[in-house]
Amino acid sequence: MVMEILYGFPKPGTPRRLIAETGEVALGGNTTQEIQPGTVAVFNSLSVDSSALQYLNDGGPQLLINVFSGRKSSRDNLLDCSIYEGPLKQVQQETISIKCKLIAE
Repeated sequence: MVMEILYGFPKPGTPRRLIAETGEVALGGNTTQEIQPGTVAVFNSLSVDSSALQYLNDGGPQLLINVFSGRKSSRDNLLDCSIYEGPLKQVQQETISIKCKLIAE
């Protein structure tokens, strides 16, 4: 499973209701795709809460990509994967490589 999360860091004056417990502004668009090993997940149409964009600091929208097992053969996650976390702008139209291995390895 490949999951993407869009968020940003609030600028001063951001309404408290928009700031999550983690201190970030959630931008929506969190989606998950099931893929097979060696294939590419493509997130072409991200649903972003455009009204929240005005409350982000100069860093702009941030992207977190996380990969985990689909839990079909086990209730537990079986994968140990790297992540991508950083500015969305830097990786738009780019392929991001995420390395995974079995947790037992």
